[in-house]
Amino acid sequence: SKHKPTPVYTGPEQPAVCGTKTVKKGAEGCCANSTYSFGNEGCCGSLVYRTDKFACCVHPDSTATIYDALEQNCCDDAFRSNKKSGLCNLKFGATSCCELESGRRRRHHRHHKSLLEERAPDDDDDDAEASDPDEDAESDDEEDAESSS
Repeated sequence: SKHKPTPVYTGPEQPAVCGTKTVKKGAEGCCANSTYSFGNEGCCGSLVYRTDKFACCVHPDSTATIYDALEQNCCDDAFRSNKKSGLCNLKFGATSCCELESGRRRRHHRHHKSLLEERAPDDDDDDAEASDPDEDAESDDEEDAESSS
């Protein structure tokens, strides 16, 4: 059975009361309206899951999905260079199914967008990429010179 994404719970991890239950300090957390035990459970989105059997994939839209790490990969995990986000199904014997973006990462780097677009106007132009470090170094030197004078 595949899990559905649920909104990420942003409330306190250890409030006095969670839903209708009292939270055992130091031993339990609150996930939306359910308590879970720190020993072998976690909060994924708004759902409690067994951390020994499942993993949690947090998506860029502030939802999260419980998944079986032996069957699926989470392509939203720290890999900004993944082509497709979300979960993918592992083929038998494979260790990864997230497709990497072979060095072209502009689309997913929202924060550095303008910088990266100036830097790599043409994905296939190797010469432009080779000269990037020099350009960066020059601009840094100019800034340093201005600030020190």
